[in-house]
Amino acid sequence: MKPYLCNMSRLESILVHKGHTGPVYSLCEGRTPGTVFSAGSDGFVVEWDLLKGQTGCVVRLGEPVYSVMYDASSGRLFAGAASGRIHIIDVGNLREERCIELHRQGVFDIRLSADRTRLITAGGDGKIFVWDDPDMTLNHAIKPDGNKCRQVIFKDEKTLLVCTSLGNIHEISLDPVRINHCWQAHQGGVYSLLWYSHRSLLFSGGKDAHIRVWKEQTEVLSIPAHNYAVYALEVSPDGQWIASASRDKTVKLWDSSTMQFIFRGDMALGGHNRSVNDLIWVGEMIASCGDDGKIVSWSVRKGDAVTGV
Repeated sequence: MKPYLCNMSRLESILVHKGHTGPVYSLCEGRTPGTVFSAGSDGFVVEWDLLKGQTGCVVRLGEPVYSVMYDASSGRLFAGAASGRIHIIDVGNLREERCIELHRQGVFDIRLSADRTRLITAGGDGKIFVWDDPDMTLNHAIKPDGNKCRQVIFKDEKTLLVCTSLGNIHEISLDPVRINHCWQAHQGGVYSLLWYSHRSLLFSGGKDAHIRVWKEQTEVLSIPAHNYAVYALEVSPDGQWIASASRDKTVKLWDSSTMQFIFRGDMALGGHNRSVNDLIWVGEMIASCGDDGKIVSWSVRKGDAVTGV
């Protein structure tokens, strides 16, 4: 048999955070290093220190929250609700500054441009709204294919990548606003996107349980990565790893250069016992959240590459 290199790195669950009374759908960076905000069906947004627990920052919105994003420069938290409302929270004073009602169904994703001039929201009503930040003036409304917009990410400051429940990925220019490309990526829907700028590659995760890698609109790799839908994909800060989260109750770690499978974090290792809905890298740690109401802090224990057969 042909020998191969096997990376012996692994995931270890270092702390499980409990407090939500229902599924947790979204995570984002918190106010200080090592912290995250979580949001879910119980209508609470909670900040956690991944090594200690709750920080005491808790906001009650009174309705299920699908997405959350914190803007450190303004101290504002944006929460996308199942109703379609966008709640804007002054975190320092723990009060709601504004509530915007424009999406007609749940807000699945919220993104802020690197220069903090544009905020993007993606809705179950099939619409992408482009807002001027910080005054939240609506700039553009885009309806890519009429189906639920599951995630939106920035490819660069003037280009968005959007995935929909129809299984399509859309590349959308913001200046001027137009759809540059659209292609069928997964059967049954696309739930997650990751733009890896260092290699100019797009990673997508779908309902078909596959992770696909794209160069422009050409598929260069397809991996049967999980047993069920892939809900989240994130690259580590150093670019070495890609982490994936799935409805199959697992978090998986991949080598970003080869997409070789490295390790699986599951219930037996102190992970989730229901669907894993989101994850985020926080330094060298991963935080994941799921339908079991838990936030799990994972540590990546780096190991040597060894030769296998």
